[in-house]
Amino acid sequence: MLIRNTVMILILAVLATCCAAADTVEVELTDGRTLTGVLRPVTDGLYLLQADETLYELRGDEIAAVDGRADAWSVGKAKRLIHTNSYRRVLPDGDLEIWQSMSVDNEGKKLLTWFSWGAAPHELYMYEDMVALDAYGNRLAHRLEPRRGTDVHDVIVDFAVPVMPGESVEIMVRAVRRGAARFADGVWTFTHHGDYAEDRLQELKVQLPAGATVLSVSPPVRVVEHGGSPLVFWRRYYPRGETYPLTVTYELKR
Repeated sequence: MLIRNTVMILILAVLATCCAAADTVEVELTDGRTLTGVLRPVTDGLYLLQADETLYELRGDEIAAVDGRADAWSVGKAKRLIHTNSYRRVLPDGDLEIWQSMSVDNEGKKLLTWFSWGAAPHELYMYEDMVALDAYGNRLAHRLEPRRGTDVHDVIVDFAVPVMPGESVEIMVRAVRRGAARFADGVWTFTHHGDYAEDRLQELKVQLPAGATVLSVSPPVRVVEHGGSPLVFWRRYYPRGETYPLTVTYELKR
């Protein structure tokens, strides 16, 4: 479930005066409601609040106080947060084909010739044979490099066309995750756990195999029929390392 108060988010910033990004706060709204979750500023006037099952987008003028203090929140120094829009196809054998769009902004003063993000240990095999494309149709070279002092690897993608200062570019990544859906007692279960190496806003569309019948979706979200199979939509902000399952169960008639 998503409650929208404004437009899609492209760039997020870190909290300047609150605790770590994953800390839960109590937010008092000017309309008298109280919400609890992880608060993250987007711009001077826009905030994300990730509650347990619901992602809220709030204008700054809707927030009266955070943890009882009217001055406890503000937008700090800008920091890039991974924002991915992912289309995933669950194959009949349970493997998962992942198509993921990433928006890259060059906020510096020099040409941007590469882009990177972190991969947790359980994700590494998916990136070994991944395919990356830019908005111009170029296939992009990539490599994996260990991040010093951690078990995280950096996935580094080299641009075929450099990104000028102030420009934005979209890249598309394709990877395959083996055994993503599990079969037991006549029912298939697909779960997206999160557990990212960096803070991430994840938009997720999951296409089930043709002939699938959805039994349950948790948390409850929008499910539509498209191309002869169910399409499930989720949207969630994951602080670094957070595991929160997004699950759909279904039956598949052969």
